[in-house]
Amino acid sequence: MNILKTLRKPYFSIFYTLLILILSCSSPTNNNEIEENIISVEKFAQEHFELSNSLLALLKNESNINYDLLNSSINEIKALAN
Repeated sequence: MNILKTLRKPYFSIFYTLLILILSCSSPTNNNEIEENIISVEKFAQEHFELSNSLLALLKNESNINYDLLNSSINEIKALAN
């Protein structure tokens, strides 16, 4: 019963709330993780462009393909990445 009396005090709840607020709002401690994410996005974009170019090479053998539309969409993606 003494534990319940302790938990019902407002000081404990205020302290616990402030502790959670401080811990949840802390900034990232490792900047290397952010840099690794940026590098992985750049790598993903580069691999995507390579895949798009190889797909375009495969599609050149097919007929009834609008190459202008395909090239314009690839150029739009490249422009967004830069």
